[in-house]
Order: sequence, then C-alpha cells, then structure tokens
Amino acid sequence: MTAFRQSVEAMIPALRRYARALTRDTDIADDLVQDTLVRALRSERLFLGGDVRSWLYTILTNLNKNRRRSLARRPPLMPLLDNNADASGTEAEGRDIERALSTLVEEQRSVLLLVMLEGMSYREVADI
Repeated sequence: MTAFRQSVEAMIPALRRYARALTRDTDIADDLVQDTLVRALRSERLFLGGDVRSWLYTILTNLNKNRRRSLARRPPLMPLLDNNADASGTEAEGRDIERALSTLVEEQRSVLLLVMLEGMSYREVADI
C-alpha cells in the first residue's frame, strides 16, 4: 500500500466524525465519506503533495455542498419535533447545540465543526 493510500486510510475516522457532525445523519455521512474516498483514490495521480487532510476535507465539503444544492431543488419535508420537556442534562444540551448549529449557514457550520470538532487551525480551514 502506498504512503498516499495509508494517509487516506488513516483519515477515515476523522472524515466520518466531521461528516456526521456536518450532516447530522449517519447514513448520509457514511455515503459522503465513501464518495470522498472514491474520489480521492481515483484522483490520486492529481494530488500534488501537501496536506492530504486538507485535500480530503475539501472534497468532502464540496460533495456536501453539491448534495445540499440538489436537496434544495426538492420540496421540503416537515421535520418531526422532539419537545420532551422532561429532558435534562447532556441530552437537552445536545439538542440545544444541534438547534444552534442548524441556524448557521452551511459555510459557518463547516468552519465551526472543523475548528472545534477536528481541532484544525483557522488557517487550515481557510485553505479548505
């Protein structure tokens, strides 16, 4: 296995974590990661060196933008609301965080998730 493929393979857990936080759906996130890996491995010869991590995050972010654009063309679905007043502690905080993240535009949410969840610097996120 080449060094490039080993670097890509090592990034799978981080890509899954970012995709799940970005999409808030494990199935969609796994599909995004798979599409990212397929695209990266097919384009291995186009990779000119540098940071594989940033390159993979860029691919995943662009694929998610394309997915969201195609969803915007479809009629909206009404979400089911979970108004459990008895929820407390981390469950309620998690929903509050999820609600707050959902109010952000896609680009802002991506930046926040890459910095806070993945520990990337603002410079690295700006490159992505």
